[in-house]
Amino acid sequence: MYHYKVRSARALTGDTVRGLIDLGFGVFVDYRIKLAGIRASSVTLDKTIPDPEERRSCKKRGLSARNRLKELLAFGMNQPEGLSVQTFLTTEECKGDVIGDIKYIYARDLYNNQPGENPWVGWKSVSSQLLQEGVVDSNL
Repeated sequence: MYHYKVRSARALTGDTVRGLIDLGFGVFVDYRIKLAGIRASSVTLDKTIPDPEERRSCKKRGLSARNRLKELLAFGMNQPEGLSVQTFLTTEECKGDVIGDIKYIYARDLYNNQPGENPWVGWKSVSSQLLQEGVVDSNL
């Protein structure tokens, strides 16, 4: 389990992000990050679903999840601290993706901030935010 800064992030689907990860010492890697613990609907029409109405509904849910993920990533990138990713080791076949949990700042305690100290900050997981809003399903 490691923590890294994310320099840029783009939502591919409702549960997959393409991100430029800062490994430190001027080393950056571009990876697909599969968000841990969630599963979103497909953003394309799934031909395995026989009912056309259900197929369109599934695509609509997938597009909704991707749009919300875009909003959360944009919010996190606009924060002074940016985005952070916590990666996990996995034995599953994940097609070359990194399994990770992307986090962003959601709270600061500027009132109690003392000179020379950082204000208290609270990090929130993008995966947990999407689950709370009911946009995606749990993968656990």
